[in-house]
Amino acid sequence: MTPISSGKKEVFYDASFEAARRTLADARLDQGALDQVVTAGYDLACGRTITNMYTTPAAGGYIKDETRISDDGMFALAQAWMRIGAGFGATMCLAYGVCSEAPMPLVSSLMFDPLFHRPFGLYSGNAAALQASVYCSEFRVKPEDAALVVVKNLKQGSKNPRSRKVKPVTRKQVEKSPMSAWPLRELDLPSYSDGTVGIIMAPEHEAKRISPCPIWIEAVGWSIDSYYLGERNLAELKSLSEAARRAYLMAGIKDPAKEIQVFEVAEQSSYYEIMAYEALGLISSGEGAKLIRSGATELSGRIPVNPSGGAIAADPVAATGLFRVAEAVLQLQGRAGKVQVPGAKRALASVSSGPAGQASCVVILRRD
Repeated sequence: MTPISSGKKEVFYDASFEAARRTLADARLDQGALDQVVTAGYDLACGRTITNMYTTPAAGGYIKDETRISDDGMFALAQAWMRIGAGFGATMCLAYGVCSEAPMPLVSSLMFDPLFHRPFGLYSGNAAALQASVYCSEFRVKPEDAALVVVKNLKQGSKNPRSRKVKPVTRKQVEKSPMSAWPLRELDLPSYSDGTVGIIMAPEHEAKRISPCPIWIEAVGWSIDSYYLGERNLAELKSLSEAARRAYLMAGIKDPAKEIQVFEVAEQSSYYEIMAYEALGLISSGEGAKLIRSGATELSGRIPVNPSGGAIAADPVAATGLFRVAEAVLQLQGRAGKVQVPGAKRALASVSSGPAGQASCVVILRRD
């Protein structure tokens, strides 16, 4: 990983080179050992077209097979996983998040229909607010419940040297922060950031040779919901629920709250994380707030969610999901430092992209 920052520190392709260099060094490999490179990023956020022309060579992909995913890095991981299953060898999966070079709310508005939705001024933030409003109305969730998510994630993010530099906050500070789009205040939303992350993936026989502690991809699931907000029940995260269902089926998981020790969730808002508790099967529909009130999702709780600090602490858009996977890997390898969950053997990472969680991906990881 490169250090996550709130402002521009270096050109995005230099950051890609640095992340790839660190990734190869961590695996004790040189770029000649790579069979392919799979990258993820958004041209609009970088302010340039065909950004993989810059990032792929920087990531070690010169004269190698390469694929680029114009979505979050966790979807790139799913692509790399399938290509390895089709016969490819050692793979660099790299995602670059660049939020300092573009007005991100304006950029995110471009994902909406240009004729019927975009004229309303919709962007990722107020789409999340519409979702939070529907959810609150349906299940009587209170702003103080969502504030507890922010308090938890920023407290844990402040301990994590791999996250953006943040300070812990109190519930009152969250509730007094400026209103963004009702009911979301500024602290309820992820913090746009810059950051790049790489992961080395390989077939089983290579992974055992490369790493003294390989982490196995046990399952991958993804799902895409309807594009139009008006065609969806915004009180539920249908795509995340379906992606999790598919992953649990593949991994043979019956009770995720008991069988998984770490959850890394790329939350699109504080309310989204509460909804994710339900979508991931940790608690019944409409009861997610009970988990955050009880402290169960704290670092020391029985179901730790976002010990890294999650997206509220740092959101390098397009790389946020792959950062969640990387943090889960470090947890399973016992290398998470001050935010380590003791004895973690299995972890789940998830991400959603598109308006109000339209498309979701879930990855389940385990160690022997």
